[in-house]
Amino acid sequence: MSNKELNIQNTDGIKVSGYSNAWFKSQRRAVKEATDNALKQAGAEYDLLINGTIEMEYKVLYIRYRVNGTAYKSSDLINKYGKVGFEKWKKEKTIFDRNEIASE
Repeated sequence: MSNKELNIQNTDGIKVSGYSNAWFKSQRRAVKEATDNALKQAGAEYDLLINGTIEMEYKVLYIRYRVNGTAYKSSDLINKYGKVGFEKWKKEKTIFDRNEIASE
């Protein structure tokens, strides 16, 4: 998930939303689970979430984390912009890696 605006056309992306309730799990695990749920909504081959937002909703007994964004297939972006262009874009952006957040 990137925290910067991108120059990627929105024609190939799918708007998604996922959530996770945090009762006993950590906030980081809940955010990772919400991101995974959002990407699952698009399909198994979607692995990149762009222009994402993370929202917290306070419920009576728990906190709900909701992740919204546009899901893309990184393989499609590599085909469209080239491997070098895609890697350059990744280096210029602050990328949120859902796998890193779970391990912290």
